[in-house]
Amino acid sequence: MSNIKKLENKKLKGILKKINTDPQTQAFYDSKLNRVMNFLQKTAGFKIAAIKEGGSRGKQTDTRKSDLDIIFCTGKDQNQKIIRNDLFERAKKAFKKNTNVNKSNKAVNIDFLKPKSNIDVVYLTNQQFNQEKKKIAQIKKLRPLHKNAIKLAKYALDKAKQKTIEGYEVELACLTFNYNDLSECVYHLINYFSGRLKQNRSSVGNVLKFLR
Repeated sequence: MSNIKKLENKKLKGILKKINTDPQTQAFYDSKLNRVMNFLQKTAGFKIAAIKEGGSRGKQTDTRKSDLDIIFCTGKDQNQKIIRNDLFERAKKAFKKNTNVNKSNKAVNIDFLKPKSNIDVVYLTNQQFNQEKKKIAQIKKLRPLHKNAIKLAKYALDKAKQKTIEGYEVELACLTFNYNDLSECVYHLINYFSGRLKQNRSSVGNVLKFLR
């Protein structure tokens, strides 16, 4: 409990003001979201059954540095590797100016250079899409206090270079919480991963120091 007392709500709210997505960044990502979705639906040549903004921006747990994720599925499940390769080639032709298009083993990355922003486009099977859609809806329904706690916990974990603890894990952990105080919720979110932090030769205290 002593660690909770060392977190001050006033300080936490000040950090939120610095890391929250500002209106200009939000407007920029909205325009890129519409551009990439329009490409997928009208010119990419896929018979898309559903498409949705995913990741932390889709769940409203984003900060201004968060990437944009777009997930989609087709009416009939296709080979994911083939669809990803096709999407990569088509995106390279569609996005040339001020853009780098790359491919990972899960997504096609459309990275805009000025201003710098990363968009990951992920093809999912229908089952995977529906599961992800459900998770997005669950997180979006969280109270603003809990969404803010998620942002702060992810921010501190990132500052502490705890890359093995994924943002979605923090979001899912918060689904089990019912705290009514921001500092208490943030503390317990980070403490939830105390075992992992110890394995990574870190500690809850080492993460909390970025919020004090």
